[in-house]
Amino acid sequence: MGEPQSARRIQRRVLYMGLSSNLVSMKKVEAIFRESKLAGVRDALIKLGVGDISVEPRSPKVKIGVIVADEIAPRVVSTIESAARA
Repeated sequence: MGEPQSARRIQRRVLYMGLSSNLVSMKKVEAIFRESKLAGVRDALIKLGVGDISVEPRSPKVKIGVIVADEIAPRVVSTIESAARA
């Protein structure tokens, strides 16, 4: 019957970005911390090369979420932890 339309669209997007046709295994990393630490965490993630960060306000905290490749997920978690505790 073939692949679902969304899977074909994702494969086209991956190919367009210059990656191989093998899909990369990804993880979603979420963290909740004080709003005052958001700028530091965001800057640390940008330095790591993570650009797409979703931010969801919570009172008086924020929840962030990023989707990254499996290989860098541990580094992303430790970066968030150290930046949020700084």
